[in-house]
Amino acid sequence: QNIFPEISFHIHEGHGAYICGEETALLEALEGKRGMPRLKPPFPTEVGLWGKPTLIHNVETIACVPSIVSNGGKWFDQLGRTGSGTKIYCISGHINKPGVYEMPLGVTLDELVDKAGGYIGKLRAFSPGGASSGFLPASDRTRPLDWKSLSEVGASLGSAGVVVINETISLRDAVRETLMFFENESCGQCAPCRIGTRFQRESIDRFIASKECSELGFVDDVAWEMEQGSICGLGHVASVPLISARKWFPEEFE
Repeated sequence: QNIFPEISFHIHEGHGAYICGEETALLEALEGKRGMPRLKPPFPTEVGLWGKPTLIHNVETIACVPSIVSNGGKWFDQLGRTGSGTKIYCISGHINKPGVYEMPLGVTLDELVDKAGGYIGKLRAFSPGGASSGFLPASDRTRPLDWKSLSEVGASLGSAGVVVINETISLRDAVRETLMFFENESCGQCAPCRIGTRFQRESIDRFIASKECSELGFVDDVAWEMEQGSICGLGHVASVPLISARKWFPEEFE
């Protein structure tokens, strides 16, 4: 209030649904409906909140605006290493000081973990950008944590929610937990995601129980169906943890 007298701010409390990170599901929730993604087009810039053209920005983006206005775009651009500005990295797992750290865009995992008090145990794997970004091996610890560098190895910066995993953790179990998360968070609106997330989770369950590789025989096909046929990004990326773990840690899935 009174920050910008000509602009009104309205704060709405959400209920923690992962799917409402998708912009049109967020609009549905703001309108008092169940948070489910809309078919696109039309896009929110054409038909958004209450049918009006709507711009949707992440809170992190909005938070950068005052300093950019005060100091200029060139100043902000120089803060980053491999791109403009800083990035809010949230790091958890086997480190001494889990938390949220603002650092130059493009720092490495080792630099971020050093800021977070160091590793606990020996690094085996890490998730660079949240549940949907997949898993990478320790050999990528010096790779810049930005969109371009991570895309080169099939990963994503995503929400920059970094999870560090040491050698006490089975990648099979880590994958199973992530697949359970996506199954629970799927809104169920479209069949590829609703059925696919359950199939992938059941497949890893059967594999862990039987150690039979044949139980994973169709996961790549189902992942393709989910990527091509799902309405929103959740279905597109829900199989990435399983696919990436099998790629970088094949010994755990043989």
